Amino acid sequence: MRKYKSVDYVALGKKIAQRRQELNYSQKEIAEYIDCNESYLSRVENGKARPTFDFVVILARVLDVGIDYFLPYTPIGSKIILHELQDKWANCSPELAKFLDHILEEAKQLEVDIYNKNHLY
Repeated sequence: MRKYKSVDYVALGKKIAQRRQELNYSQKEIAEYIDCNESYLSRVENGKARPTFDFVVILARVLDVGIDYFLPYTPIGSKIILHELQDKWANCSPELAKFLDHILEEAKQLEVDIYNKNHLY
């Protein structure tokens, strides 16, 4: 079973479009600058095309961001804390452990939602 989701091309495209618009560039200007077809850039921004890693690196340079700007948020520090907490209640009743797991899952999702609200859209 896969632990991690594959690339969310719609979210990636939204981030590309958002950054391009922040810099007041048209799709045509960016496409001409990086020597690609404007319709391809449009499809990337709409999540209908799967850009290569090289394409994303070039876009990052042109849009003056690191490639991590396009990556989804992963709360690494939170995962460490969550593992520590789960270890501490290992001896709890199954009902309490299930309840605490539910609270932690809700907290993780809230953290991601807050990050996304402030950074992705």
